[in-house]
Amino acid sequence: PGQAPARVVVVGASGFVGGAIVNLASSRRVCGRIASVLGVSRSGTAAAHPSPSSDARSDVSTTYLALDVLAPRGNDELASALEGATAVIVSVGFAPLPFVAYDKQVRMNGESNKRVLEAAATAKVPRAVLVNAAMAEPLVSLGVVPRGYYDGKIMAREAARAFVDAEPATRSAAVLKPGPIHGWRAVAPGVALPLSAAMVPAETVLRAVASPGSTLADLTPVSVSRVAEVAIEQATRDGVTGYEEFAL
Repeated sequence: PGQAPARVVVVGASGFVGGAIVNLASSRRVCGRIASVLGVSRSGTAAAHPSPSSDARSDVSTTYLALDVLAPRGNDELASALEGATAVIVSVGFAPLPFVAYDKQVRMNGESNKRVLEAAATAKVPRAVLVNAAMAEPLVSLGVVPRGYYDGKIMAREAARAFVDAEPATRSAAVLKPGPIHGWRAVAPGVALPLSAAMVPAETVLRAVASPGSTLADLTPVSVSRVAEVAIEQATRDGVTGYEEFAL
């Protein structure tokens, strides 16, 4: 028999990347691979400016839940919501803005992700996909990436590895490491910035000249649609074990 359709939970579903993942998960492009999608975020609503959804499928159950994973009972509530899921996609974070305090960057990019993975472990979810980031220590030293952002993302990766190491026979995790992500990004109600206008030319040049694993490769932009595609691909893989990282 073939693989049963996945029951996927996307945490961070109202965000730029999480919204694109939910949108793709409920589209005809993944026909037959997904049975249901639960989008979890603090607002409990769809993304303000999701990618086009003209190919949405009525046979995929898509629902939303308002939940703050950093709230006192956030872990317990999320563990309950995750029961029965075959995969959780973690797309929670905060932009690497230089004026944001170190503690907030670590909390939003690290502790929040760690809590989601702990809740997934409690709910016995077998597969976790973590949308992380491509980073290199030189970028922190140069001031391109704030230290709090970097430390938070590393904490999230370590949490994904710990998720697998606790029960390697029944759990697996994929960590996605995209560079700067472009697409239409909402900045205010009814207002979205076309980030691709500036980033697509840079992506074209950098992919032609950057060596894999180099600092230039870490700075290479990638489309939000590509990140969503890889996230869904990894969430619906069958028979996977261990911890893996994927540069995009």
